[in-house]
Amino acid sequence: MKVNKLGKSFGPAASFAGLLVFVAGLVACFSSPIGVLFALVGAFMAFSDERTSVDLAQRKVRYASYIFGVLPLGKWRTIEPEMGLVLKTKKRGFRVYSRSNRQLKLKFSETLLFLVDKNDKLICPLCLVDETQDWTEQKTEMATNLGIRTP
Repeated sequence: MKVNKLGKSFGPAASFAGLLVFVAGLVACFSSPIGVLFALVGAFMAFSDERTSVDLAQRKVRYASYIFGVLPLGKWRTIEPEMGLVLKTKKRGFRVYSRSNRQLKLKFSETLLFLVDKNDKLICPLCLVDETQDWTEQKTEMATNLGIRTP
């Protein structure tokens, strides 16, 4: 089984803030029981992420959000021969305000390889496409491993 990490659930700034809240909650656990709540909220924000699991032996795929980085929330889908692969560019942006009303805008785009059904409707992202390599090579390699078409 191959597991592809797609990114953080809350973005980079909120994940870092969650890490700080988690550490502060762990320190506060020694003096107050409310520190456990802070540690749980911080761990949820810092370690939650999105991953896709591809099981080539059973021909199944699962796009899941991993809560606390360990508990997967997502269902397995069977890969059928009429399914296909398509590349899509996803643009993400995060905006964070500081206490002095300054903005930190984080914008980036990433190319994802999506699994599509026979009507070319997006089902789930399979992996991030490496920009340094040839994307057509990655697409055909994944299609031959899964036994599906490439439109």
